[in-house]
Amino acid sequence: MSDERDDLRNEVDQLRALRDELHVQLHLAGQDLRDQWDRLERGWHHVESRAKQIGDVSDDVAHEVRETLHVLADQLRGGYERIKSLL
Repeated sequence: MSDERDDLRNEVDQLRALRDELHVQLHLAGQDLRDQWDRLERGWHHVESRAKQIGDVSDDVAHEVRETLHVLADQLRGGYERIKSLL
């Protein structure tokens, strides 16, 4: 259980670092990239919010939520990597 929480926390931390790096570079990018960024930001806020809420739910529900968050985090990571490759 603790390992799953640590894994999710690490994944969110890695996403935060990538997000912060891209946010700085985005100031130099075009409008299309900004639009992609805005869509990813909505997803980021959802993932970050849900990750914080996991401590308030039962272990069974928390496991399901973590699995869903891992999928969403993978999707965000892919979007961030696409933007990074264009910068």
